[in-house]
Amino acid sequence: MARKTVIISDFSGEEGAEEVSFSWDGQAYTIDLIGTEKSKLAKLLAPYLEKASKVKAETIKVTPKKKDAGPDAATVRAWVLENDVKDPDGKSPSDRGRVPEYFWDQYRKAHA
Repeated sequence: MARKTVIISDFSGEEGAEEVSFSWDGQAYTIDLIGTEKSKLAKLLAPYLEKASKVKAETIKVTPKKKDAGPDAATVRAWVLENDVKDPDGKSPSDRGRVPEYFWDQYRKAHA
């Protein structure tokens, strides 16, 4: 089955956006913008970027997000396999890698 991902602008809600990354005061951000919104942001920042010094990405200190006390992927994967939970296509999650959101939702519903 073919799937198409459509990115929606966080600013206007229009389709056809792309992810734009930037940082401010040591915090990294991303926002999905369509072309005209990205151009407006670039125009607004241009005078500041002309005067700014570039730094390597690894030198930017990003404040880590606090982890919630929820389960980890291994716990969810084990519960899914133990309870023989399948996604709408009849598949189980792989033994490695990201656990799809569907299985996290099923875990949360079962443990609510």
